[in-house]
Amino acid sequence: MSPTPRAVFIAGILALFALILPISPLIIGIAFIGLVGVTLADSIQAKRLSVAAKREVPVTLVRGVEVPLVITLELSSNNSRYTVEVRQPTPPEFSLKPDRAVGGLSSSLTPLERGQYKLGPVYLRRMGPLNLARWDLTVPLDTTVKVFPDLVSARKMALLRRPARFAQSQSWFKGPLGLGTEFESIREWCVDDDIRLVNWLASAKAGKLMSNQYRLDTERNVICLVDTGRLMSAPVEQQTRLDICLDALAAVAVMTEALGDRIGVVAFDNSIRRNLSPRHNGANAVVQSVYDLEPTEVDSDYELAFHTVALKKRSLIVLFCDLVDEATAYSLLDAIPILVKRHTLLIASIIDPDLKQTVKTPPSRMSDIYEAFVALETLDERNKVVSKLRKNGAVVIEADPPTLGVNTVMGYLMLKQKARF
Repeated sequence: MSPTPRAVFIAGILALFALILPISPLIIGIAFIGLVGVTLADSIQAKRLSVAAKREVPVTLVRGVEVPLVITLELSSNNSRYTVEVRQPTPPEFSLKPDRAVGGLSSSLTPLERGQYKLGPVYLRRMGPLNLARWDLTVPLDTTVKVFPDLVSARKMALLRRPARFAQSQSWFKGPLGLGTEFESIREWCVDDDIRLVNWLASAKAGKLMSNQYRLDTERNVICLVDTGRLMSAPVEQQTRLDICLDALAAVAVMTEALGDRIGVVAFDNSIRRNLSPRHNGANAVVQSVYDLEPTEVDSDYELAFHTVALKKRSLIVLFCDLVDEATAYSLLDAIPILVKRHTLLIASIIDPDLKQTVKTPPSRMSDIYEAFVALETLDERNKVVSKLRKNGAVVIEADPPTLGVNTVMGYLMLKQKARF
């Protein structure tokens, strides 16, 4: 129990009267005793108030997407006689506005980080009918919520970026003759058949023209490799590089699902942290398998990750990583031959907006010149790494954080159209 500001204010008024007015100390003392008695009586009434709280909040959230959080109260007595203040503390990975209210709480909850979290108890402050005393009460409400990458935006982007002709026919992805198709059977040649489909050996044996029949190979494998090593912990604005890459991964997963391809994921640092084999309609499974990943403080083992997927069916390997300089990328450069002999490798990396801004901003101090020089050297080292990766057979996509998902999806569509995997 504790007195409210109203009780403290009344006590202060009585003390002021005792100092400036010629009032008998006995009267002031009786007034103080009366105030204490009324405050105690008010506290007893507040303590007797039975109140229950109910919290409503979605258990599946998306990072950066606002959702409603509502706390309703059930009082055992007349609501008009009592005041109950509600306060909801949240982990630092969430933003709640407002976080307190009187009579119930209706606020907006915004998750700032991916992962699994617990929303703790609700704290209630019960006021007496005279609002002179209060009692605090803890309601043990534990709700586990999961915060996923931005899957909502990924689905919207998939609808906007999916080729319109694909809705009517999948021939848009047929690619050159003999690529992107699977042999099905040999049949008698028809007038409408392309002459390049003729199977001359079968025709010689049958004594008439025979054609190869193919079926469109639309069920292709896409495997996303996610680097979770120390380089992915570097911040970009209010996020880490891993956060941005997982949002881009969600965009790729949704698009592959929309186009009927199989999607899988491997997350790694110096060991394999997650390994989900390619599957149809796998966007949700992929996102759920990596939503709680956090970067570690170790160097990543690209050779281990590449050997994990090297012997799988020919696939598009989408690697999300950070490219800094040759010293940090040497293990990646050495490991690339493991994949490019069998698979198509697409590397998606973020361009640091701070470096670009430093180079573009005219210097106003001597220190700005040094900073620009370091930024130029860093970008030059990065360009050398990208050039070597492309010479070794990798397709490299560099993009700003907001456009990494879109650019990676467009790279996937381009390679699919060209039947590169």
